[in-house]
Amino acid sequence: AAYLLCAAVFLILMFYSLSRVVEPLGKIQIAPLRTRLYWSVKANVYICFMSALLNILHITNFEPLVAEALGPHVLVIKPIEYLLTCPVMMLTIVVLGGEAVPRQRQLENTSITAVVLISGFFASMSLTLTLKIMF
Repeated sequence: AAYLLCAAVFLILMFYSLSRVVEPLGKIQIAPLRTRLYWSVKANVYICFMSALLNILHITNFEPLVAEALGPHVLVIKPIEYLLTCPVMMLTIVVLGGEAVPRQRQLENTSITAVVLISGFFASMSLTLTLKIMF
């Protein structure tokens, strides 16, 4: 549990630091195509890094420890990977769209993706069909 807390704190600090260093997405979205493609490559590096890191967790005993704590039917590494990467992929599509796509789509696209993934995770944790349908 202490490792998870440390990981969460460092993840929050990383996102805070990135928000201070990275150029606002509104400026990148209206920038020339070359700049948007460069930003897209950087986003894809983040996506690949997070996927690699979480795939390394698959070969450790982390998933069985979580299954012991939450139940044998709970798989958590893949949903976390999807939650950390899929919204960024959707954001990349919006940014690459350029000025033709309204800026509000950045938040809409990423938040809808995150909500769908979180709902799917809770539905997969549900044991009854009624709860699965509700999520």
